[in-house]
Amino acid sequence: ENCFRASHDPEGLCYEERVLYRLLSAMHTSINVHIALKHYPPRKGKRKNWEPNPSHFVSRYENHPSRIKNLHFAFVVLLRAVRKAGPVLLKNSYRTDPLANGSSRGAGKHTLALIQRLLETDMLRSCNEVFSAFDESLLFQSTKKQTPVAQLKKNFKKVFVNISRILDCVSCQKCKLHGKLALLGLGTALKTLLLPPSLLEQGLRQGEIVALINTLGKFSHAIEGARDLTKLYMA
Repeated sequence: ENCFRASHDPEGLCYEERVLYRLLSAMHTSINVHIALKHYPPRKGKRKNWEPNPSHFVSRYENHPSRIKNLHFAFVVLLRAVRKAGPVLLKNSYRTDPLANGSSRGAGKHTLALIQRLLETDMLRSCNEVFSAFDESLLFQSTKKQTPVAQLKKNFKKVFVNISRILDCVSCQKCKLHGKLALLGLGTALKTLLLPPSLLEQGLRQGEIVALINTLGKFSHAIEGARDLTKLYMA
């Protein structure tokens, strides 16, 4: 099995390729769901707020339910990462400006309180069956007939770097920002799951933590949005 080579047959992909494909599919789905949720901009005399376009959503996913499943799969990966990184997240400083006082310090305390609330939710404590949808210990396990582990990891990282470079070509600055943030969030989730717990505190940078939590929120909103768009279409 030679991983990370062009293949039109999903069954011909190695495990690492399938995981990567599902994560990137989820990122694409999340973006499309958010576009469908705020598809029509405010227009004088017609609408005051952004309005959804359920048909736009259904036309892309009615015949491709696997793409929505990929979104749920990626959400599980992110949740597993957040649960594992819990001790580090609780120790982290969330002040927007470490040298400032007042509002910055208050914002940091508020953010930490939200992180504590997230880590204490029943979802993270009791949904073991949901978490079993992904097992990171199966990643980068190689035999003599397969691609060497070192090469697998190198190829895996290369895909993330290449996608980041592609995003550099996007002219819309907000689109570029959201795309790179989501990509970093997914990369951080995998990094968190693969690192030994003893190395997490030194291994996670502030920007990676921000991206991880932000991407978890975006994907959560996309899952809820997909449900709401389906209801609007069926109404």
